[in-house]
Amino acid sequence: MEGETEFDALEKLYHVKKEQIKKVGGGGLLKYYNRSFARAVMDLVPAHPWQLWKFHENYCSPTFWKRLRELMLSGSTQEKQAANSVLRDYLETIAQRHGITTLDAWYRLTSKEMGYADYMRIHRLGGLQKLLPALYPDHSWKTRKFTEIRNRLDSETNLASIVETLLPL
Repeated sequence: MEGETEFDALEKLYHVKKEQIKKVGGGGLLKYYNRSFARAVMDLVPAHPWQLWKFHENYCSPTFWKRLRELMLSGSTQEKQAANSVLRDYLETIAQRHGITTLDAWYRLTSKEMGYADYMRIHRLGGLQKLLPALYPDHSWKTRKFTEIRNRLDSETNLASIVETLLPL
């Protein structure tokens, strides 16, 4: 496309599905890379700052996220480091989207703000109250704050809903 940068063109590769690759004769490429389009792209274009979790085959796969959690908890040191790196990258993207600039700012992020898909992924990874301390162990986390703030926000949301119902504009 006119005006599109190389970076933008490469970013579109995140949304390619395996069926599309096969349709254009890329079955052999997928076979070579153990059916992983992400591995193929990352190997063939190593200079681009790829984010493994963004590839359609991973982003939409509960198995991918479950495997990351398993590696984070009980993988070898190298596997744990790799899993933690992918998960930190994922959380940094969420942080940018929601203006989270400090670790303590995570306390105020609600599931509603996060969005269903991100919330479910993080929930499957143990929730923010478990995930953040595991990824950032040097920070002094107050895990009770996650619950306290969410309870307060839920109460405020319920109150706002009640007020809107009783006093419609």
